[in-house]
Parts: sequence; structure tokens; C-alpha cells
Amino acid sequence: MPARRLLLADNVLRGVFLGAVPLAWLAGLLALPLYVVLLAVSSLLHAWGSAGKYTLLADLLPDEQRFAANTLVSSFNFAATIAGPAIAGVLVPTSAPRSCSAWTRSPTCSSPCSSH
Repeated sequence: MPARRLLLADNVLRGVFLGAVPLAWLAGLLALPLYVVLLAVSSLLHAWGSAGKYTLLADLLPDEQRFAANTLVSSFNFAATIAGPAIAGVLVPTSAPRSCSAWTRSPTCSSPCSSH
């Protein structure tokens, strides 16, 4: 499969699985097992995206620029892996008054904030 199509398929499929999380919550169907399955499938599909991304770089760039491009993409991925959770750790408590609001519609939620 060509790298562009692989990358496009990865992004669309991951978008569907990640987009199913808020839809399931709105429908009152989101429970921890479903949440874990949706995130697990999205994570498994991520390997396709990585392969497609680096293959696409190799197809688009001349040999002498590939090392620099791979380094730059890898550096951004690493920085996002480190900074993303840290930024979320600051944003969630400051911007969401009910941090467990995703579970409030779940009948299995026994959190104190489920009563809000």
C-alpha cells in the first residue's frame, strides 16, 4: 500500500475510534471496558501511521535530507510524548470543574463527582 494511503487510512480509522469515545459518552454507553478497547485499537493503529509517515518522508525527500527530517519528526514525537501529558495535567484540573465528567453517565461510576 502506498505510504500516503496508509497514512490517510491510519488517520481516518484512528479518528473514528477516538471519535467514538465522546459519542459513546453522549449516548450513555461509555464504560471503562469500552473506553479501554477504543483506546487500545487506536494505539494499535498508530504503528501503521508511524510506518507510513517515515515511508512518506523517504519518498518525498532526497537522500541527503532524510536523516535530518527523520530526526526532526522523531524529536517532535518525543517532545509531544513528554509535554502532552504534562500540559494535560495542568489543563484538566484548571479548565474542567468535574475531572471525572466522562464517567458521570456510567452506571458503574462510584466516584464522588458522579453526583454533580
